[in-house]
Amino acid sequence: VWDGPNDGSPGAFAAPAALAFGPQGDLAVAEAGNRRVSFIFAAAGAVVWLPRVTR
Repeated sequence: VWDGPNDGSPGAFAAPAALAFGPQGDLAVAEAGNRRVSFIFAAAGAVVWLPRVTR
């Protein structure tokens, strides 16, 4: 059971199915079944994304 920030909907935020990090350190958590997505702003520090260089 997800016990992090709730979006105000009744009931607990259960069964987190996916996480996505934004470039400014924000985190999005999606609940299973596409019921809702919660955003945690500045959960981590800012990230610099560099392209992968291959030969």
